[in-house]
Amino acid sequence: DAPDPPPPPPPGADGKVHCARCLGCNVVLSRLDGTVNTSTLDAPIRTSVGRSGAAVLAGRTRDRGDVIVKMTCGVPGGYRQFPSLGPTPPCADADPSAACPVRGGKVGHGRCNYAFISALDQIAVDANLSRVVGRSWTAEVRSFLPSQKKSSEKDSTSNDASDDGSGGVKLNGVLAQWFERAKGVPAVEIYSGGSRLTREVWDFTKNVDRDDLFAAATWDFLLGETDRHGENVLLDDSDVPNGGTVKLRLIDNDNALTVDEHTAISSFLVPGTKWWRILRNVRYGHHRMCCVGSIFHETESPGAPVPERTDPGEHDKADACGRLGDEELLGPEVVFDPRCHASGRFIGTALPPGVETWLRALGKNSTAEIMARYPGLVSPKRAAALKTRAEEYLEGGYEFALLREFSRAKMMDCKEDDDAWFAGGKNVPGDGKKKTDENANVSASLSPFKWRLNEPCCSLSPSGNCN
Repeated sequence: DAPDPPPPPPPGADGKVHCARCLGCNVVLSRLDGTVNTSTLDAPIRTSVGRSGAAVLAGRTRDRGDVIVKMTCGVPGGYRQFPSLGPTPPCADADPSAACPVRGGKVGHGRCNYAFISALDQIAVDANLSRVVGRSWTAEVRSFLPSQKKSSEKDSTSNDASDDGSGGVKLNGVLAQWFERAKGVPAVEIYSGGSRLTREVWDFTKNVDRDDLFAAATWDFLLGETDRHGENVLLDDSDVPNGGTVKLRLIDNDNALTVDEHTAISSFLVPGTKWWRILRNVRYGHHRMCCVGSIFHETESPGAPVPERTDPGEHDKADACGRLGDEELLGPEVVFDPRCHASGRFIGTALPPGVETWLRALGKNSTAEIMARYPGLVSPKRAAALKTRAEEYLEGGYEFALLREFSRAKMMDCKEDDDAWFAGGKNVPGDGKKKTDENANVSASLSPFKWRLNEPCCSLSPSGNCN
């Protein structure tokens, strides 16, 4: 006779039976709440959980180990990444004949997003840049949504204030994008949230792997990344105690190759672009404002009084402290400028190993051939943008290609100091509100990108000035 089956586990406090094993599952999911510790910093650092409205969950698999599972639509049970974001919507592109949007990462689209990210994965392989981008693939999820902490178990790091009731809901064939789980903590938390700007943090910064940084900056430029802020870069110092370096990994690459008229490269790893200027001149939080004194400041008192801003129409616009040029107080992010790690602080035609071969293939191939290699790009405009950057880099090097990129770009933030634009709370293009005639005229008059390519600042004094 067959042995009796084991007794089922008793119901939990919610009255449901929670199994110890997930039979038929291909991943066991959990929420991304909590903090992690680094090897060289004392302060615990908050984990990055994503704020786009997509379901972003940690997972453990038998074959691939720890993963991140991202579902931008079609998650049942009313799942919410955050209470304020609303449930993850149904998939607008479930019909294979539905046209895909040209912009990646749009919540409410699944198949199209996943095809694009898989195309980026193939590009990373071809360009030999997977070590800083990580591997990714599309697959169905067979699992159950994780239960949330009870209110009595929550702490200040939890990303939710209330239970959305989706815990235990079955995921049977929901399409998702899967990622190798990268180690590390978000750069934004190192420099603004989880840790003070101490000398230990500065030492941490100086240990960032230069080859990784150059590879990541190369990826962001060539792929036209438009949203590379400090939450989308992970830094892993686990090998530093053994004499190693702080490794760098790029995450959330959905906004690469955005080709609409008023969107340009924006990465704090690419000099002169929007996020580079934000982190150089303004940065996050009250104690990171450039007017607040030393990067090693240990007290709560602010720095010197903020000078009045000068005329924003001057050629070299003032920063948030009213300082011109390179006189602004800076933070450690400035040394993420890839030029700081090149001979003579000039990159020229240098490239990470393996990238030149890929660029020459792009230059030789037609747009149609590039699309055939990477069909998830959806739009030939994306393939053309890749080909153009490849040809310009090979023609004149990094700085040449970057200035050519600036000369083509039209950006909203070139008008960020224009009183005619912002006075009276006028509408900004793309905010979903009706545009006035005046707004339309300003939008039509946007000039090419005029921000100069500042000299790199590769060393800081204890006062926070460029050394």
